[in-house]
Amino acid sequence: MDTFAERLKALIDVKNIKQTELADLIGVNSKSINTYVKGRSEPNLDLLKKMAEELETPIEYFFGYISLDEAINGGLSSEKALLINTIRNINTPIPNDTLQLIKTILLTLNHEIKESLDKLSKLDPEGVSEIAKQINKEYSLQKLNTQNK
Repeated sequence: MDTFAERLKALIDVKNIKQTELADLIGVNSKSINTYVKGRSEPNLDLLKKMAEELETPIEYFFGYISLDEAINGGLSSEKALLINTIRNINTPIPNDTLQLIKTILLTLNHEIKESLDKLSKLDPEGVSEIAKQINKEYSLQKLNTQNK
């Protein structure tokens, strides 16, 4: 999927949510959602952030940096999601100190992501465009390095 409209429509379909419901959740009218899905316009960064939060989807999905499968699995590939589910089903108890460490790491990462999104929402469109270009460049380099291994 190439366009924002295609990615949004696919996510709405997979999440089985109506456009009117999404509109209510992010505080716009349903006509706005319809124009996004049809590709006639795109939301500003604040709305995009709300949309990602309400659809429980990493914002990277809307920029095309992760697949729909990864978006549905919280940014994880289906292989990683399967591995996590397998680990969850192991009956061996995990020591409390290990669980506490994992919880601390996850909370720290969550906080850092929220701070980054807040900073992004305060940038002018030109700044956001520059960041998107840099992310795309880094993503392309990582992908190339992975393919060369």
